[in-house]
Amino acid sequence: MTRRQAVEAAIKQLSVCGQNQEIIEKLQDMLGELPLSAWTKKSIIDAIEDYAIGHDHVLPGSKELTAGNHLPSNTVIYHKFGISSIDKFYQEYFPQFTRQYKASSPYRGCGVNYFSGVFMKNYQRIRKKTKVKYVDTKIYNRYKEANSPHLCTIIKKCGCKSYEELLILCGFKQAPKAVEATVSVSYVDSEERNQELHSVCPQRDRKAGSYRESVSYHAGR
Repeated sequence: MTRRQAVEAAIKQLSVCGQNQEIIEKLQDMLGELPLSAWTKKSIIDAIEDYAIGHDHVLPGSKELTAGNHLPSNTVIYHKFGISSIDKFYQEYFPQFTRQYKASSPYRGCGVNYFSGVFMKNYQRIRKKTKVKYVDTKIYNRYKEANSPHLCTIIKKCGCKSYEELLILCGFKQAPKAVEATVSVSYVDSEERNQELHSVCPQRDRKAGSYRESVSYHAGR
């Protein structure tokens, strides 16, 4: 039983007698002012449990954790319980209640064809409306259809790395042509051959000289 439930039960029992009206009024004032003091672990658990009971056993989300709902903030819960995750806090102290989860992306399951189609439709409409040849990102974001995917989402979902790649993918821009270059290579081997000849000729010259010397010596004798 939460504190609120205890006060409500007391009011109910006192109301049966038809008396104690002043006590009942004070209890009702207290009921509207719960929690009655600074947040403690017990009062935090009590307040959140009371909220869940009054909301079909669904725990409050982060946006509901406010003083306006008579609930502690995330920061207070983190400080009092020494944790940094509301999900972990709920899992440990309120496993019997249902937790709120963020809604899944509205584009879940949509493929490249969907996102490129949305972009092409927006791009053509914006270009016609603004009478410009090229729709840049600033103009696109300003005039895109309401509730259509953000341009960053489209670029990512289409597997592109930039807006320019998206334009090329959707046919609004031509891909830059690859640079072609013809390289003519000629090989002059005269120098290399000369070096080879120089390495061979001295040997021949030396052999020829020795032969001539030998011939001259024998001739002289």
